Amino acid sequence: MNNLLLFIKQFRLFNISGQSMLPILSDGDVVITTSRIDFFQRGSIIVFTHNSNKEILFVKRIIGLPTEILNCNESFENIIIDSDEIFVLGDNQLDSFDSRKYGPIKMDQVLGKIIFRVWPLNKFGLIK
Repeated sequence: MNNLLLFIKQFRLFNISGQSMLPILSDGDVVITTSRIDFFQRGSIIVFTHNSNKEILFVKRIIGLPTEILNCNESFENIIIDSDEIFVLGDNQLDSFDSRKYGPIKMDQVLGKIIFRVWPLNKFGLIK
């Protein structure tokens, strides 16, 4: 029974708000996340908290992993990602407030990886 409770506790429902992850996720979609850290990798779509206000949530795609060096800003300066950070972008980059603006995020801000959409029913299924 304890193993079942631990399994269930790793999943959460989230309602998507905004257009930054179009076309994959739309405003009003309902998704399920898993909190298993070993599931996070480049390309994963995650839910994370604002660095100073834990009630503000963001949904973005991981593009940079710990200890990597990226070059993806207009100034062509390298971005060094610390060992406890990741770099995230919205898929709809014209309408996304992401790591290009606020830099890498700390891993402890991550609440989970989006794995499944449950609403709307015509888009029901795995998120890749």
